[in-house]
Amino acid sequence: MVDDDKIRLQTSHSSFYLSDVTSFTYGPFVSRFWMLRKHMILLGKHELERDAPFFAWNCITISFADKNDVYLIIKNEKVLADFIKLLISKTDTINGRRGTAIKLRKMQVESMRKRNHKKLDTLQEALVSEQIETRIFRQVYQKYNLMKIR
Repeated sequence: MVDDDKIRLQTSHSSFYLSDVTSFTYGPFVSRFWMLRKHMILLGKHELERDAPFFAWNCITISFADKNDVYLIIKNEKVLADFIKLLISKTDTINGRRGTAIKLRKMQVESMRKRNHKKLDTLQEALVSEQIETRIFRQVYQKYNLMKIR
């Protein structure tokens, strides 16, 4: 039995809002994961084959403007895929840095307007813009998904 007086809720120091994320790095490309690599090199072959601590594609680093980075190792493939999709969507990115998809999306919408010589009404333009956004999102996610294979 747990005594309610002894339980207290506390926010983690690694808690963050997605709106505060400035960029993210997928894979073991930051120094924190390279340090863990040294530990893994010292593990025996049988230990690694039985239960590797993590794979390169399990690593993700989340960066913020005004606080320390958060380093995550997510072994569950589905959870990791969903988290990457969330980060891509909420940071509006094509390369891991916040806002980099905005200019591309605007350029593609403008290009569509020029090709489509007639003026689109607001609803049609919103629909086309959403289709472009979805296409960019899928291409970016596919790029991150392919990084697992390399």
